[in-house]
Amino acid sequence: DHAYKVLVVLPDYHGEVWDGPERIHRFKVIIGSHRRRRGKRVNATPEISSQIITIVFNPYWNVPKRILHEELLPMAQRKSDESEEGLTPEEVLEKKGYQFRRKHPTRPIVRMKPGPSNALGKVKFIFENRHFVFLHDTPSKRKFRRLRRAMSHGCIRVHKPLTLAELLLKRDGTWEIAEKKRVMKHYRETPITLKTPIPIILAYFTARVDEKGMVHWLGDIYGK
Repeated sequence: DHAYKVLVVLPDYHGEVWDGPERIHRFKVIIGSHRRRRGKRVNATPEISSQIITIVFNPYWNVPKRILHEELLPMAQRKSDESEEGLTPEEVLEKKGYQFRRKHPTRPIVRMKPGPSNALGKVKFIFENRHFVFLHDTPSKRKFRRLRRAMSHGCIRVHKPLTLAELLLKRDGTWEIAEKKRVMKHYRETPITLKTPIPIILAYFTARVDEKGMVHWLGDIYGK
């Protein structure tokens, strides 16, 4: 229904930018893993139809509660127990670049500062959805070498995301803002709101046809 759009086909592990009948860009993605918990695929990336409204350079990462309590805090506790310096779990996380916006014994609020080790990398693409899913960079570049790339917590990691950001912002007429704010020269969070929101579709197709008319059968990663 959209002539100009970003289309991500989850079982294909690729995203594309389309302008009418022409595909103008194709990029690798990492999608949510197929891990099960109590019969549910807790990390599966959902199918979504929305609009990209903001591109954020040097983003903070607000750590989701599930990741915080299931992964980060247990890891910090182990490191704390092993620490010869007598570090607390909070101090362990702060040394790794995390900030406690609220230090509560059972309901802390934690975020990771922008920087080279930030889990969201250099840029994220925000679109409205009830799942709090978005596209973003990642410091773990080697994972894009794999053919099957279902290993995230649900968000979509983008290969060469700065190329995608520049393409979308130039088309929108807002790339000059990114250049003026010198977003590549610092680690200050810098959001750029698009003049015209860009349709984005996260779709689940298990077959696709390439430019030569060849059909490619894709793995049914989520068993749909």
